[in-house]
Amino acid sequence: MKAKKKIILGATMSLLAGIVFCASTGNVKSLAENPVKSANSTASTQNLFEYDNEIDSSYVTSATSTDSCLTYNFSIKFKSDVKTTTHSYMLGFYGEGDEYLPLTVKYDVTTSSGKVSRESYFDRPTTITNYYGFGSNLGSTDRTLRITLNVRSTEQIDKDSVKLSNIFLAEKLSENSSWTPNLNTNFYLGIKAPANYTGDAIPDPVDSSKMFKVEFEKYGTFAGQTSLIYNIEVDALSHYKTAKASYYSRLSSKLSNGDKEVSSPTLFIRYQLYALSNTSFVITFDDGTVRTYSANNVKPNINLNAGKNTVNFLLGDLKPDHIKSIDIKNLTFYIDIATIDYLKTQPGTAISYAFGNIEVDLTDSKTSNINTYLIISTVIFVVVFAGAAIGLYFYRRNKYKNDEFNRMNTKRYIKSSVTAFIGTGSIYYLILFIFHRSNSLSNTTIVSNPCDVPIVIFGILSIIMIGYYARFFLITYKDHKTKKQIEKLKLNSVDDKQDDGTN
Repeated sequence: MKAKKKIILGATMSLLAGIVFCASTGNVKSLAENPVKSANSTASTQNLFEYDNEIDSSYVTSATSTDSCLTYNFSIKFKSDVKTTTHSYMLGFYGEGDEYLPLTVKYDVTTSSGKVSRESYFDRPTTITNYYGFGSNLGSTDRTLRITLNVRSTEQIDKDSVKLSNIFLAEKLSENSSWTPNLNTNFYLGIKAPANYTGDAIPDPVDSSKMFKVEFEKYGTFAGQTSLIYNIEVDALSHYKTAKASYYSRLSSKLSNGDKEVSSPTLFIRYQLYALSNTSFVITFDDGTVRTYSANNVKPNINLNAGKNTVNFLLGDLKPDHIKSIDIKNLTFYIDIATIDYLKTQPGTAISYAFGNIEVDLTDSKTSNINTYLIISTVIFVVVFAGAAIGLYFYRRNKYKNDEFNRMNTKRYIKSSVTAFIGTGSIYYLILFIFHRSNSLSNTTIVSNPCDVPIVIFGILSIIMIGYYARFFLITYKDHKTKKQIEKLKLNSVDDKQDDGTN
């Protein structure tokens, strides 16, 4: 009896712990927004190509586009025969106040209302570095930098107008001092391809719609966490066949998901959302507040299939009812050909595209609030269980009211009902949380999940209660079997006495 009370007490405490967790809230820190960009209005400007003839080129190696932006990968190089540069430069200087001078791209855009001038800014290199070094003394004679330009698909950029600015000569005030920028001259670089370069200095962009489309499906919320659930439609085979024509032609007879049937494939085309640690979500709320979130504990890549994919990103500390828009920043789409057995990339087959900003329509978005579902489910469960328990009590009481041996013991019935409530409730909640973890609160990129704790609690509780009832039914079965054996022995004993005439 004491062991039974301990089991019930422990189970009750575990059930309460699970319910308390369900009401708790999570906390995920958002990334800080960049401060307002400053400008150095007193500095003179000068073309860096004219000032330093050791600099070879400034051009765009690749470009991508979405409905809301262009993304350029800039390459800036010194001439290949220059081993030690005469000068070194700071590409942007991310100081404080008036010295916050980020590396900037200036460009003209033709819109429906005419031509306008715009500027876009490179992010700060790191939290401890306040410039991009360029030149022998600052570690790099060849820089490649990515930037997102505010050019929508309905607009046209003037490629001849593109130039980099906020470039400063690096100098030392004394032999032992650190490198500092000379802010008196603000250098700029136009677009100039290398002499032996056969492509365009600014190539036409590859549009995301040629490979995939992103649609927002719904939010999932629980315990202060919010899951953003997207549908990603992948249709990149045609583009890949063109971009990697020679490799595809050579390997197509071995592909499981190419454009032809293969009886015994050994390779497949792999699609991925790549380097997700660099991806973030910029969320604008109804009151105008803008916050940037990164997904928790992301794994590097998400594998996608051709066709429709559901991808979930678990964030925190945001209320879907007050969200105005969500932009996905720095999303990289990766394609290669890999072996089916060992997932080994075939040489030369990989290609990736970085998209600076993806806007997603939230007009028809829905919210799946797990807290609401849990409350409704709990009410239904309690009502059904209580109704069944009360109904069974009165049924048995009336049935056995004249049976001295089976007459209802109210106190014992209440104890057994509480035990049954905890046991069935644990299994019920375990199933509920497993369902929600794999649906509205699933997360494609995370190891842990807010549903994990209640799953563990109710899982352990379910095991305890199943063990308790297994033991109870085993003992009951043995008692019943023993009782039957005793009754059989008594019956046999009576028959024996009748046979030998002793009665």
